[in-house]
Amino acid sequence: MAEKQTHPRLNFRYFFNTFLICAFPLHLWALLMVFNDLEFIAERTDMWDAVGYAGYALLFVLVESLLLAAIVWGASLLLPRSWSNSRTLLVSGSVFIILAGASIVDMAFFVFPEARISRQYFYGLENFTTLTYGLIFGAVLLAAALAIFLILRTKWGEKAFREVFDRMMLLSYFYLVLDAAGIVIVLLRNLSEKL
Repeated sequence: MAEKQTHPRLNFRYFFNTFLICAFPLHLWALLMVFNDLEFIAERTDMWDAVGYAGYALLFVLVESLLLAAIVWGASLLLPRSWSNSRTLLVSGSVFIILAGASIVDMAFFVFPEARISRQYFYGLENFTTLTYGLIFGAVLLAAALAIFLILRTKWGEKAFREVFDRMMLLSYFYLVLDAAGIVIVLLRNLSEKL
């Protein structure tokens, strides 16, 4: 009797690598926002509130990373089984990074509205809404298609993406240490309020 083969991507290591890729842009943006708001919060109340804000932000981005990693991992199960886990991670991860990057750029325009490029973006959204969204969608689609082409059709492209992803995953381990510190801060704040 033949053994039933399991899907090559149904393992913890593959999911964890997907999580590390997804965690990178989310944590990068969250930390930028924490550092952007920290001084304001510390001046408004006190430094312990600012530290608490950072802890809650890290806890939230950890949960968000897990949820988005589950979605990306699930979508990667639809890709051909004949692909190696590494190649599948490069394709699904690069599409996610491009989408996350586009989202971060969009949010940055709202966070830093005084920048000239932000004003131009808002002008385009207000006066040429369909065209602006069409250009954004086209740029994201083109970037994703180019990334997939480079990964699947060129050896140097696949190698370059692998090296970039290895560095992202390494930095994501550092983010996990910060997440652990954030969880400790949240617990300390909640325990101190009850005492």
